Amino acid sequence: MKDDLQGHSTVPVSTWLDNAVICQEAIDAAGDLPRTNNAEFERFYTYLVVDEPIVQLMPGYFLPPWAEQRVQPEALRTLAVTAKLENARNRWLDEMVDDHEALVSLTSSQELNRDLVSLTNYLYASILPRPLAADFFERLAMLYARHSLSLVLDGKRRTLLRHPISLTDYEVHAKARHSSVRAPLDALLLLVEAHEDQSTVAADSWHAWGLGAQLYDDALDVEEDFSQGILTWTVSRTLECFEGQIPENPNEFYAVALQEGVVVQTLKRAEDHFTRAAELARLNFPRWTPVQHGCRRQARALRKDYERLLTLEPSDR
Repeated sequence: MKDDLQGHSTVPVSTWLDNAVICQEAIDAAGDLPRTNNAEFERFYTYLVVDEPIVQLMPGYFLPPWAEQRVQPEALRTLAVTAKLENARNRWLDEMVDDHEALVSLTSSQELNRDLVSLTNYLYASILPRPLAADFFERLAMLYARHSLSLVLDGKRRTLLRHPISLTDYEVHAKARHSSVRAPLDALLLLVEAHEDQSTVAADSWHAWGLGAQLYDDALDVEEDFSQGILTWTVSRTLECFEGQIPENPNEFYAVALQEGVVVQTLKRAEDHFTRAAELARLNFPRWTPVQHGCRRQARALRKDYERLLTLEPSDR
């Protein structure tokens, strides 16, 4: 593959994908669903309108330079729209598990989920030839199954948080929780007939970014996650510092998370994942690599800020 890339200039993602257009097409597609006037659709829509270019433009970032002539721009755009829909559905389902207070309609939730899956399945089928579609939908079922189990485990988080959670176990769980968002990447690599080893590297790089992004958010949200009983390694590791005692309040919990270096440790781990994502993508997916360098710089800058905060005297804070 090194030989394939020699002398090949990297075409920017914007050649094929306009982020604003992708966002609007996804919103329009969801707006055509049969049930858009209920509370569940409003919750889903809240996530649909969040602009997350890394997810939405993922098909462009992972299009190998050698495959640029193997896929039509319309197919890339369809996969980008599907990525946005998958991500919004994933986050909507996560919210139902995380927010114990929100009222949820059983019927409306089931109907909306069915409609969304039907929509994304239609979009996948519209760009995949039938022989490839059969292979893809088998993979998709496995990705959805992994995500489903992760939601079940999140529902048991208060029990799980009674015992220390290893970082390795948490990362396995976190990978499963965002696995369905990877589906458009699998579809793209099938469409361009990438080799199995290239597909494996792409998936590993995608998940490395996903873990880095998750840990970055965990570091920022540690106090809120503790208050809501959300299962994260950062919360679990901080609770270990209390040696079986119950924190008096979220402020005390957050102070310990900072002082014991748990937040810094979480951000350092996020940096490591972004670094790995970039290294994995370097040879075959050059458009994805600089995105990961940017994520790593952002995580490192935040970690340095926290480290400087810890060196200040209490009167200086």
